[in-house]
Amino acid sequence: MPNAKNLIAYGGTKDIGAKDKYLTVSLSGDLQSANADGSIYIRSRGYGSGSLYVGSLYAGDTIVLDSPAGIKMSWDTNYRNAYLNAGIRCS
Repeated sequence: MPNAKNLIAYGGTKDIGAKDKYLTVSLSGDLQSANADGSIYIRSRGYGSGSLYVGSLYAGDTIVLDSPAGIKMSWDTNYRNAYLNAGIRCS
């Protein structure tokens, strides 16, 4: 499980994580960006179980985010125009 302040993840032409094996992260900052032509599956754990703050996320197929404390858009001023863009489904 990556422990970091902020995270930028690239899946290229594939996926980030998988339907049965999410990429599990522990962030004290933001998931600043995640991009994949396939799907994105990210689970947030750790750092006091705080909310998962997201910046700009793009997936050609599906975006699935899991955080027990909730998901919020980033407070970082560099991500004022943050977005979630999924080709098929976002949940």
